[in-house]
Amino acid sequence: SVGAHVILVNGLMACYVSRGEKQLLLFLPDDEPVRSMVGREVARVLASLVHDGTRRALLIAEINDEPASRSPLAPFLVEHGFAATGLGYQLRAAVR
Repeated sequence: SVGAHVILVNGLMACYVSRGEKQLLLFLPDDEPVRSMVGREVARVLASLVHDGTRRALLIAEINDEPASRSPLAPFLVEHGFAATGLGYQLRAAVR
């Protein structure tokens, strides 16, 4: 789909980001520590969309058709600067 993104980690699809960037399809491995490593890398790439100036803000409302707060990705999003809001997890660019 035009405007969608795919996040690859070690050559495997870890996340599909929909065109509006509010919904994600997350593909985490079952086994630790690889599961946490992939989750952290997905959160880092999402945060980089804001930090590198691609986006001024990013709101993630749904992950795998569930509220983002129920996702195993939630703690990694917070680790990378996203704030929990009533609508999901949001990261805004610093005001200069």
